[in-house]
Parts: sequence; C-alpha cells; structure tokens
Amino acid sequence: MKLLVDSIGPLNSLTEVRFPYLTLESTVKDPVVSLYPPGNNVNRWEIDFWTDAGLEICPTGTMVQMQLTSDAGSERATALNAPPYSDGVIVTEGVASTKTDSWCSRGGTGAKKKRSK
Repeated sequence: MKLLVDSIGPLNSLTEVRFPYLTLESTVKDPVVSLYPPGNNVNRWEIDFWTDAGLEICPTGTMVQMQLTSDAGSERATALNAPPYSDGVIVTEGVASTKTDSWCSRGGTGAKKKRSK
C-alpha cells in the first residue's frame, strides 16, 4: 500500500512510522520519502507499507492504525504527532481468485487465495 501523508510545519524527517493492526505491526519500507526539502513549511510523505498477506492472519475488514512522529530539528518548535486514534486509515480487503496468490489493493491490503478445484 502506498500512502501519501500531508503535514504542515517545518519538519526535517519522520522519526517513527508505524501501522499497527490487531496485535501486529505492518512492514514499512525504509526510507520514508519526503517529496519536499527538509524544513519546508508544507510536507508530503510517501509511505509504503504492507500487512500480512494471509487472510487467516489479517482478515478482510481489519482496521489499520497510523502512528507518526517527526523531528523538526533543534532550532525548530514544530513536531508532528499523529496518535493511535487514526484507526481506519486503511481497512483491509481480501479477494478470492482462481488464478494466483497475490496482493489486493482495492481499498486496502489483503491476499488473493487459490480455490481448490
């Protein structure tokens, strides 16, 4: 899943990027990409992350939280703190397929499963 997050204030970087779901943590691609230079007054962060592909582990309808914190540098006062109340930033959706096991990106993450013949 690719997520674009806009923020305001002169931020240097995101220091913590988490997408917890159920009792698990999503895998976050490192590094998180900033589409503007460090310290810019407006920011757009490009964040790639994945939940577990197995529907047994991450069933359809799973709510994924977003937790972000930032570093504004020692001379800056701005900080981003998107707390865990960001429930539902993503809701997973699994889709059954007869062709292949692969990721589903229609409205969320999930896995396609092969059907038995």
